[in-house]
Amino acid sequence: MSEKLLIVVTNSDPRNPCEIIEPIYNATVAASMDYHVELIFSGSAGEILVSGVAEEVPSLKDENKSVYDLLKAAHDAGVQIKATKHLTVRWGETLIPEVEDIVGAGYVISEVMGNNTETLSY
Repeated sequence: MSEKLLIVVTNSDPRNPCEIIEPIYNATVAASMDYHVELIFSGSAGEILVSGVAEEVPSLKDENKSVYDLLKAAHDAGVQIKATKHLTVRWGETLIPEVEDIVGAGYVISEVMGNNTETLSY
């Protein structure tokens, strides 16, 4: 059985809660089940990690919470949140503090191909 879950979020619209919440929620649940979880944002979905963006997107579960609250909860549950280098080229380096690392294509490919890794892509 795999010990690590890699969730790559590339094609989810960062401003559409129905699309962006699911990978964050799945990451949080997996971390609460004691899996090692990495949540990597790239492409247009990566805009959600830019400071100020996630705060504007409602969580849908609770009208008083935003997607940023879900990202903080995921991080608190042990999810490692990462961004790709291209994301910082597009939007700069002003990312939410929960982003633990900025990774390149080589890292993403090596993690996807890892023997003990299962991958979900959104």
